[in-house]
Amino acid sequence: MARRKSKKQKEYQKYLRSKEWKATRERYWNSKLPKVCYVCLGTGTLALHHRTYERLGSERLTDLVPVHNGCHKKIHSFHNRNRHLTLWEATAAVRKQTLDRRKKK
Repeated sequence: MARRKSKKQKEYQKYLRSKEWKATRERYWNSKLPKVCYVCLGTGTLALHHRTYERLGSERLTDLVPVHNGCHKKIHSFHNRNRHLTLWEATAAVRKQTLDRRKKK
């Protein structure tokens, strides 16, 4: 059974379809900010992940980091299991775990 989206989730999804978000994404991709996955440092198809939702709608470009879809899912899954962490702390923890695993190989 599908889980119903909260009002906040619906508003966020609407924002992601907006011209404002499209302009923000374009500004990020045209900036000198990193264009590799923040989590695994890989290249390829990347999306922008919000490090915080504090300034949603008027994000600073530094509120965003590029991530692969799979890495993005890992971040949110980790954050859902560790709600005592901020989203940014969860993002940094997933990056550390990923890079530590890579070093061990």
